[in-house]
Amino acid sequence: MPAGGPEKKSGEVAVLRHLAARRVRVAAPVKRRDGGCVTTIQAPEGERQLLMYEYLDGDGLLPSRDAGAFGELVGQMHGALADCKLEQHRRELTLRRLTTDTFDTIVAQLSEQNEHRNYVENLRIRVLTRAQDVGLSEFREGLCHGDLNFSNAVRMADGQIGLYDFESCGPGILAYDLAVFRWVQRLVGAPEQTWQNFLDGYRRHNEISERELAGMDLLVLLRQLYMLEHDARRTQIESLGGRWRRARHTPQVDALRRLDAQVFGTQVVQGW
Repeated sequence: MPAGGPEKKSGEVAVLRHLAARRVRVAAPVKRRDGGCVTTIQAPEGERQLLMYEYLDGDGLLPSRDAGAFGELVGQMHGALADCKLEQHRRELTLRRLTTDTFDTIVAQLSEQNEHRNYVENLRIRVLTRAQDVGLSEFREGLCHGDLNFSNAVRMADGQIGLYDFESCGPGILAYDLAVFRWVQRLVGAPEQTWQNFLDGYRRHNEISERELAGMDLLVLLRQLYMLEHDARRTQIESLGGRWRRARHTPQVDALRRLDAQVFGTQVVQGW
């Protein structure tokens, strides 16, 4: 699948190999005949990099059935990556990346006269203040998957969960990985027990502090913001201006406003 440069892809390979060596169920990269894994091809937009992965034979996850086992796998993954030292550069999921850099990218796509710019700038102030209040800068850090959702894992024949799509993996706040699952759980309307089952599974192999749990709603909001920033960044890279303009007027932004209201008590505005 195309995306990223050679160094980014080689970093993904390193993470997957590290996990596979520690018997964490992932779709490991497949070597070419010459021993390499990353293949560069010429695409209309320029050079792109490809990876081939092992096929994980299994069924899609059911939140009511598999959330606990999924949480166990994530706890194992975080533990196994604790001693993984990447030499390759990866896009970070750190506090600065999720706040300062994300807001800067979005604001850069909005003119000073744009009505949404004032909202985003005010949200930035609220987020940074709350991040300081909950001590987000002191949360555990390590290598994260970055996109833990039900569609990036399968239930194998033996009942174990296998994980794939490490395109977004990188160093950052470990609790952000859990917040992505929480974000997805709410997005698909899975029962609240799904979240509790996931946490219980995670705790069988790793820890999560009460402080991190207290900051989870803020991290969920940052995940929603990250998805908007993703479109804004692609606008800069690939000139997808139409997609970004649509993104600012879709349920994605309405979801951000709802999360803003839940976390900060602001007024919910639909279809803005």
